[in-house]
Amino acid sequence: MKRWHTTCLLLVLGAQGCASNEDTAAVETDAAALPDAGGGAQDAGMAFDSGVPLEDALGSPDAPPGADAAAPPCAVLVRGVSVPALSDVAAGPGAFVHIRGQITGRPPDLVPVWTWAVRTLAGEPVAAETPAGQDPSLVRIPVERPGTYAVDVMVSPTCTGMATFTAVERSQRRSPFYLRVLPQRESQLPPQNFPQIIEAGTPAYTQLTVLTGFKAGISAYHAEGPLGRQQVPAFMRVSSVTSSFTREGETTTGTLAFTPTLSPGAYDVLVMPTALDRAPRLVRGLSAPQLARLEVEVSTGVNVRGLVTQGGVPLGGVRVMLRQDALPSTLGVSAANGQFSLWARPGVHSLRVVGPRDVPLPVLDLPLDAGVTVPPETQAGPLPISLIYEDPARATLTLVLTQPGGGGPEAGAEVRLQSLDLGTVATLSVAGGPAQPLSGKVELSLVTDAGGQVRVPDLPRGRYRAILRPAAHAGATAAQRTVLELDLTSGDLEHTVAVAAAVEVTGQLRADESPEGLSVVALLEESAEPAASALVAADGSFRMRLSPETNYRLRVDAPLGRLVPRVVFGSIRTEAGPQTLPPLSLPRSLRLSGKVLEANGKGLSGAVVQAFCAATTTDSLSYCVDFSQPAVGGALPIAEAVAGPDGSFVLVLPDPFSG
Repeated sequence: MKRWHTTCLLLVLGAQGCASNEDTAAVETDAAALPDAGGGAQDAGMAFDSGVPLEDALGSPDAPPGADAAAPPCAVLVRGVSVPALSDVAAGPGAFVHIRGQITGRPPDLVPVWTWAVRTLAGEPVAAETPAGQDPSLVRIPVERPGTYAVDVMVSPTCTGMATFTAVERSQRRSPFYLRVLPQRESQLPPQNFPQIIEAGTPAYTQLTVLTGFKAGISAYHAEGPLGRQQVPAFMRVSSVTSSFTREGETTTGTLAFTPTLSPGAYDVLVMPTALDRAPRLVRGLSAPQLARLEVEVSTGVNVRGLVTQGGVPLGGVRVMLRQDALPSTLGVSAANGQFSLWARPGVHSLRVVGPRDVPLPVLDLPLDAGVTVPPETQAGPLPISLIYEDPARATLTLVLTQPGGGGPEAGAEVRLQSLDLGTVATLSVAGGPAQPLSGKVELSLVTDAGGQVRVPDLPRGRYRAILRPAAHAGATAAQRTVLELDLTSGDLEHTVAVAAAVEVTGQLRADESPEGLSVVALLEESAEPAASALVAADGSFRMRLSPETNYRLRVDAPLGRLVPRVVFGSIRTEAGPQTLPPLSLPRSLRLSGKVLEANGKGLSGAVVQAFCAATTTDSLSYCVDFSQPAVGGALPIAEAVAGPDGSFVLVLPDPFSG
């Protein structure tokens, strides 16, 4: 069994992964989920081969971000949801482009009111609207005719922005893709990413040269106490600034250095000491020469001590974490007396509080812009905080699940319960300051007993949503689920419900070549989780059983060796009964051939080459790469190939002509 790093506990509340003690893993994370923590507040105390401390270049570690210069005037940065989409938009009936504005510099003097104006170069106005349910900083612009469009936006009289984009006929369209090369481990070459432009109707050839990586050497130390400078065992995460690649591992016993092989570029380094009485440290924007021998000073940080109570009674087992964007604190867990302790770096932090498992205590989230300010380390004494949960009126929920049609009990079914409108559920006081109200929600995951029952006492009264999924058995399908709205505002509730029977959904897949043998996979729209799949018949037909009245996306996959791009179609919603979908048309295919080369020009055998689509709408951000902040993260490769003995490969991509 692998021994996992103890500080992996620190990441539990932040949904980040950990590497094992015995393996240094290449881990995919989304760079967009690791935004700038602000200035050089965590960057002092580093030493490189040059021997120059980093604080000499970046200033005091205790200086707040932006303290050395006045903020620039307010302006609105206007960009496409994907930057290339602004340079190569396909025009035609029903075509559109999404544009987003981002306020930069000083905040506007007034409450922002987004006003958009779009015109052609001939001065003709073009209707632009914010899609339902979206923030007004996003607009959708129809582009039915080729030409250049001018976009102006104003959020206040002194805060404006503008941009232009050009729409072209589909036959002239060029589409961006994102290529990722994963060399075999024994090559000692790091993964690398490459942008690639494909022209409509034109097969393409490319050469991808994988640069020789460099061996980093990263260690941590502290200089406190009578023994002076001492090395510190630590878990480390090294994240590329310009791509989604992340290396994780621990400093090794003896040398106490983490030595990943990295490709050239800039990196952020997160250091999490094994000892839980020492705050993690984040260093940003380091180059290869700096990483070749990097020593990170990890002081203790600031001690935050708190008390968690409800109705005057201490609460034990409550987990508390502060987070400064990508920089977490250590994890504080309250003891039986309600007291907890954690260590954090100076600055403003968001707050997350999670109760013990299977206890209906609301999860608390305080955002960064209203967060907890941790003072400089030079300030004497720990920072005291108090978390007081309200003592609400309570209710007991009893659910009994039966099989479809009123059959026997549905034992072993999963029940996910979430509150909807609890409002203020707790207050937070920092350093004896005024009480700050906190909203929260109850989130529980339960399993029905042999009688198909779950019973949850002590729930705060309110409205809840329950998502029910049967356990795997002969009468159930992976796609079945039932959603219940439950009202416990008046008190206890007992409810018996039959799990909804799956409905049959049929469809037709159209393609230039026979689609026989392709797979259609239904993904739950809310989570992208696969729910069901079906093989396509020779006539293009397919059928599957899905949960009724549920939103899905359909993905088409090809078997290994079949040169057909992976495609994700738009949202569908199932009906209460059998349903026939409108026909689905696969886009035309276009071959991209090439070679993967080492720096010396030799072909790199066995490397995996993956292609990702560029996100051109908010809808496609979940499975494509946003070129404005390129990170593969959870994006789905639309094509994959393994390089041959001479490094050659062939990918089949959607033809830009297809839209």
